[in-house]
Amino acid sequence: MRIAVEGCAHGELDAIYGTLAAIEREQEIVIDLLLCCGDFQSVRNPEDLACMAVPIQHKHMCSFYKYYSGEKTAPYLTIFIGGNHEASSYLCELPYGGWVAPNIYYLGWAGVLNYRGLRIGGVSGIYKSHDYRKGHFEFPPFSRNSVRSVYHQRALDIYRMKQLSPSSLDIMLSHDWPVSICRHGDTEQLLRRKPFFRNDVDRNQLGSPPLDELLRSARPRYWFAGHLHCKYSAVFPHPDGSVTRFLALDKCLPRRDFLQVLDLPVASATGVLEYDAEWLSVLRLTNEFLSIEERQPNLNALTSLGGAATHRPTAADREETSRLLGDRLVVPVDFLPGPPAFDPVRQGKSFRKATQPPGPWVNPQTHRLCAALGVADPVALYLATAATVATPSRPARLPDDLDATVAPDTPQPPDTPQPPDIRFSDSSNDDVIVNRKQRLERLKSRFQAKRRYFAAVSQSGSELGDVESDGSVTGTTSLTNGIPPSPFKHPLPVRNPIDDLSSCDDTSIASTLEALPEDSTVTGT
Repeated sequence: MRIAVEGCAHGELDAIYGTLAAIEREQEIVIDLLLCCGDFQSVRNPEDLACMAVPIQHKHMCSFYKYYSGEKTAPYLTIFIGGNHEASSYLCELPYGGWVAPNIYYLGWAGVLNYRGLRIGGVSGIYKSHDYRKGHFEFPPFSRNSVRSVYHQRALDIYRMKQLSPSSLDIMLSHDWPVSICRHGDTEQLLRRKPFFRNDVDRNQLGSPPLDELLRSARPRYWFAGHLHCKYSAVFPHPDGSVTRFLALDKCLPRRDFLQVLDLPVASATGVLEYDAEWLSVLRLTNEFLSIEERQPNLNALTSLGGAATHRPTAADREETSRLLGDRLVVPVDFLPGPPAFDPVRQGKSFRKATQPPGPWVNPQTHRLCAALGVADPVALYLATAATVATPSRPARLPDDLDATVAPDTPQPPDTPQPPDIRFSDSSNDDVIVNRKQRLERLKSRFQAKRRYFAAVSQSGSELGDVESDGSVTGTTSLTNGIPPSPFKHPLPVRNPIDDLSSCDDTSIASTLEALPEDSTVTGT
């Protein structure tokens, strides 16, 4: 079976699929599977784009929305893991994996699948020590911090992956590199191409320490990664005599090494994607450790276990998992679109101006898998918890055709509508504030109205008196009917401030807005 491996996709699906089609024509081969190592950017619409932690100049809709909407269909079965530039509002709906579009599958926070006899595992995100020991607490709308911490690796996901049988994985996917892998290839060539890596290499900080632990415990045959935007290969030896062949690839750009096609032997000719019974058993056995809080209450119990296989499934556990799924491990093709896709005709010039969605969706795929396994759906659990706190509730956002039962012993949140023009932050220190962009527009409107008013008064040669709240002016009789109604609601001093306002620009207006209290509102004309 021929497998194509992509480094960082960055939303360029049209370019990637086009390159694979050209390779097939030139080499007269057939590619069966595409694996992507993060930064996939499954952006459905401008709201998803607003949840992606990248500078504004790098925010582009790219081409994924065409595959999500059905305008195009992925010509190759595509499996990917998350990186550090993702549409987190969409991927958080699928913590245990699922279809993001027809023929495109996301592995979740961490996951394992089987395809034609190959066992493929993956871990999403990158490592940051200050977030590693936290729970999965980030859900849209994201705060300034949580929009980045949402893609950081967590101890629970690494611990779960360590419960897999050693040497049982054929392929491992990650976005970040295992921290010691840079010392098992041509390190000098790597540093010639990326000299700014030297400090991290010397301090043994180039990559993820938890992934290094996983490399030593899982011992997969192949490990593919992205993130650092360069091609690099290494061979990592294990004490039992086996080796892991590591390959990192670049991002999708012209004249860059972003694709590699491999020919691997397979044990099955059936091209059907299947769940992994051992992995699903691990999810069942470790469900008690799931936390949707920033502070993980059971962290001490989890870390005290270390890398020990305390929750490694037995044969009976795997049989029970298969029974719960009806003895059928085939992944159902049950993709169901949620929010509408990007419309380039209607939204073509304004997609960067969108705000984040008001809350996450309970995705039918996650809902059904969790209900079958008897584990908690993290999104439903979060929404149920959010409905009990002393703030306006987030909407449940359940699809209309979805059964209300999430999983045993999991409370179902009420379907409460979201108040308009209100944004909520996941940070407990943030207050509920009115949309600041809307406030800025209203403030600009008021300044412009005042400028027009003073200009008309100045041209009429009149003197200003006191402007009443209804727009009438007292203290002068020389005003003409051509003067627009006053935008003021306060008495004005007898002076003409037209010169003061003539130099007003967007910067000063923005400065004025910043000086407003956070809980204030601005009324327009």
